Amino acid sequence: SADYVVLTDDDGRGGRERHWNDLWHFATARIANACRAFGLLPIDGPFSVIRDADGLRAAARRAAAL
Repeated sequence: SADYVVLTDDDGRGGRERHWNDLWHFATARIANACRAFGLLPIDGPFSVIRDADGLRAAARRAAAL
């Protein structure tokens, strides 16, 4: 969704920054954490736009960074 955003904590002056993020970040992080807990390597993750090869590559790079 284009509306998915993560807000930072209040900066003490009432301001919060927005970080536009990957819709699947939470699920991907959960997969990575579960795999690490059991000594496994994650080999796949969620991605919903099947025909978007560039988007898939970008999502894979972000997932690999986790």
